[in-house]
Amino acid sequence: MAEDPKDKRAQASGEAPASTSGPSLRVSPILLGVGLLASISLVLSLGGTLKANNYRKQFDVVLQAAKDPAKMTHFQEANTRLMASNAYEPGTLAVIYGADLGHYWHLSDSLQDDGIVNRSLPDQDMTKLMLRFEQDVLSLEPEIVVLLPPVRCVSKGRLMIVQARALCTTAQAYGLQPILARIPPVPAALDTLAGGYYGRILAINRGIDELAANLNIPILDLFTPLTGANYYLFSEYCGPNIWPNARGYQTMTEELHALMDALPTPVPSEGLKKAEDTMRMAEP
Repeated sequence: MAEDPKDKRAQASGEAPASTSGPSLRVSPILLGVGLLASISLVLSLGGTLKANNYRKQFDVVLQAAKDPAKMTHFQEANTRLMASNAYEPGTLAVIYGADLGHYWHLSDSLQDDGIVNRSLPDQDMTKLMLRFEQDVLSLEPEIVVLLPPVRCVSKGRLMIVQARALCTTAQAYGLQPILARIPPVPAALDTLAGGYYGRILAINRGIDELAANLNIPILDLFTPLTGANYYLFSEYCGPNIWPNARGYQTMTEELHALMDALPTPVPSEGLKKAEDTMRMAEP
């Protein structure tokens, strides 16, 4: 077969021979570059939007925390619904009041029919509990309030006892029966506080015992039934974090039931009687 003269000229000039298989699609390198840049720009734009939305959400959380550091509005609707319900009766409720320990204690599932409501929130200290006390406890006019001192406050032992005294005496002045809970032990594997959580918990619980004796109020012992070796949380009650597992919380529930069943019929405190007498005298 004779060679095409065009191929000879192409070889002589160093060019590739012309294709004989038909026309082919040739894309300009400039167009390829523009398309690549457009794709990168789109990806970056989407990523920037997602990051912006994430930052906006984080900012909203921070802003809300700044406006309401004690989360005063968290139970506002729940309190309104509770007091508007037909089953609500002043002087009959028991309020569980604390921080993380109470928050993860799913009382609404097992004790809902017993008139117990949980007003605990995570990440709270005693100062925030004092700020919420009027709205989330006193406004409900309960019969009993169970105070769970937050474990995060054990490093401020004296301040915690002073604040616990303030909450308990306020409850007594309003005719409520305060119950002061001992702080439960923590798992040995998670005891990372310098000096040991267990030592500080032991010291705080001694202060809680003395305070309860001075104020003549009951103690909910959440320490002894959950304690294993070396004053740490019993291994069978350890969960994935510092708080007890379901079995541990069940033991806490049993202790709460036993204590509440043993309580005598409450009588109005002297402080409440004096306040009521003063109000009656002031009436026209």
